[in-house]
Amino acid sequence: MKPAAAAFAAVSALLVCSAPAVADTEDQQFFSRLNALGFVVTDPALLRSQGHMICNEGLRHGVSWGEMHGQLLQWGYSHSEASILGIAAINSYCPQYSSVAAQIWSNY
Repeated sequence: MKPAAAAFAAVSALLVCSAPAVADTEDQQFFSRLNALGFVVTDPALLRSQGHMICNEGLRHGVSWGEMHGQLLQWGYSHSEASILGIAAINSYCPQYSSVAAQIWSNY
């Protein structure tokens, strides 16, 4: 194998192997935060998806917390549950929006 190809293969393997560890760590932080705040987790896959939605489809696209909170209420979450989900998601998946988490916490 040529040196450049070997280096590319090594870097690719490193990236492939390290990506899940980051995701696992973020997910572990998310579920630890939910548990610490008293949220009962019954469907981890759904909660993980909704946590990512808060960051990726919500805050990163300029959707306000009020709009997202309203959607979570429509999905059957209580005010408290929606707030906990938002705080845990932001602190785990998109901490650059920590000011929004602080706002949610102050209204919790």
